[in-house]
Amino acid sequence: MEDISNNRIVTDTSMNVMLQFQRQQKINNLKLEMINMVCRQSTLDYKEAERQLQECNYSYMTVLNNYYGISINKEDKPKTANQEVFSQIRDLMDTGSSNYRKQQELNEMREKMQAKMQAKMEMQKQKTDANNDMEKTEVDTSTK
Repeated sequence: MEDISNNRIVTDTSMNVMLQFQRQQKINNLKLEMINMVCRQSTLDYKEAERQLQECNYSYMTVLNNYYGISINKEDKPKTANQEVFSQIRDLMDTGSSNYRKQQELNEMREKMQAKMQAKMEMQKQKTDANNDMEKTEVDTSTK
């Protein structure tokens, strides 16, 4: 809320405090849910689950993986020069093949659309020819 009399700006801080309180309530509820989830899925007690979640920055999956001894280490083995060359060749060939297939499908669709357009134009031409013939016959019969 602003008061513009005498060119002073007065803001209502109670609204900010209330919003901040609600935000903190939501955060606390989420933390409580995570603690309960870890307790349900393991034999950790409340305090231990809370401590481990704090250590892992409230990542419950990390806590549960540590509890069950699951390690997620994605170590890439270094490739030899020969393996790298062949993987680059495979990628290049896959890309080329994919582009070729897409281009063929596009050409096929274009040909189908052209055939449809040509068929439509022929039908319209036949209709106009039929209408012209009917008009000619009407003119011929009316002049006799």
